[in-house]
Order: sequence, then structure tokens, then C-alpha cells
Amino acid sequence: MTGGGTGGATRAILKHLDNKYSSYTFTDISVGFFEQAQETFKGHRNIIYESLDIERDPTTQGFQEHSYDLVVASNVLHATKFLDQTMTNVRKLVKPGGKLLILEAVDNGAIRVGFSFCGVPGWWAG
Repeated sequence: MTGGGTGGATRAILKHLDNKYSSYTFTDISVGFFEQAQETFKGHRNIIYESLDIERDPTTQGFQEHSYDLVVASNVLHATKFLDQTMTNVRKLVKPGGKLLILEAVDNGAIRVGFSFCGVPGWWAG
């Protein structure tokens, strides 16, 4: 639900969920991705689109504390300035007993990913 961006992770997840969820919150720091995401996921039900800056306390942004069974963060957490604070904010979202699924590129061998995004402000912030 964090850093939805172009929807790559969401697309893969929703494909396997087959509308067997009560709600899915698609977030990104910018609402600029939402129009395309809404078009991409129009066949899926109960998708909520919300702006989220995970570097700031999510409860001050309208998110209810400890209300998510699963938080998915795909190639997004590394782009924050202070990872300790970021993880504190992520923990505020996850229910007790909930799960956090993180996908981050950690292998130097995938140089094409870093090279492709190296000019994007914030890519190397962490």
C-alpha cells in the first residue's frame, strides 16, 4: 500500500487476490499516479487512493493507527532520508499480528535499475 507508483506490485498482488479482500489502499507520495492507477485497476473493487508521505506520521495524514493487515512497500522505503523514522511510521500502519512485505533492490549486480533512476531526486536519499 505504500509507494504505489506505476502499480507494478499492486498489479501482481491483485491478480492473485481475485477480489477476495475487503479493501486495498493504493498510496503514493504524489497523487500524480492515481489517474492511471484508477484506470488500470478499474475492474477491482474497494480500492482506495490516498496520498501518503511515509517520512511523516501517517496518523497526521488521515490514516488510522494500526489498521492494516498487510502493508506492501515495493522499492520505496530506501528513498527516505531517515529509515528509523520511516519504519516507525510504517509500524503505525500495521495491525498487531499484521505483516509488512518489503521488496527492495539490494544487489549491486542490478546496476541497470540504479543507473535508470540515479538522476531522480530522492532515489538515493537513504
